[in-house]
Amino acid sequence: MTKTESRLNRLFNIVKTVLMVYPFITLFYLWTTAGQAGTGLSEFMQGNPIITITFITAMLQPFAAWLRESTTRVSRCAKIALRAGSVKSSAGT
Repeated sequence: MTKTESRLNRLFNIVKTVLMVYPFITLFYLWTTAGQAGTGLSEFMQGNPIITITFITAMLQPFAAWLRESTTRVSRCAKIALRAGSVKSSAGT
């Protein structure tokens, strides 16, 4: 693995971690904000549609992290298959 690939992997791991933690941070924020408003979380979300959209997008972030990880795995498998194909074709000639 080259130095650039190592840096890129580290960056992607940081992004995955942030995407996985983001729903908990958002939920904590919403809970504290609803508590300050003197309402429950569900009443707070019913009264403010932007908060509801924020909550939904926060809950979708782990899916984005999973999707990014699965595409990386497919990409790695495709690179390995291409390398194996090029080795076979050069060995056959």
